[in-house]
Amino acid sequence: MGIPHLRNAYPGELSGGELRRITIARGLINSPVLLLADEPTGDLDPETGGEVMKLFSSAARSGVAIVLVTHNPEFIPYGNRHWIMERGRLVEPA
Repeated sequence: MGIPHLRNAYPGELSGGELRRITIARGLINSPVLLLADEPTGDLDPETGGEVMKLFSSAARSGVAIVLVTHNPEFIPYGNRHWIMERGRLVEPA
C-alpha cells in the first residue's frame, strides 16, 4: 500500500488518501471471508486506485468475497458480477 513510513503517524497527521489506504490494509490483513468496500478508492489518485483494485482482485482469487460499491465504471472488469443502481433498484446488466 506504500504506507510503511506512516507507522508512527497519528490519524490527524494523515491525508484522506493515506487514511483510506490504511483502512484497506486493515481490512485485508487478517484474510477475511467477506470484505465490504464502499467507495474504497474515492480519496485516491487513479494509479493508487488501480493498485487497490489489483489487490482486491488478488484477494478475491484467494477466496475472499468482495462486495464493492463504486461510481467508477473503469473498475467493472475487476469483478466477476456487477449490478447497476437505476432509480433505486439494483439491475444486473444483460
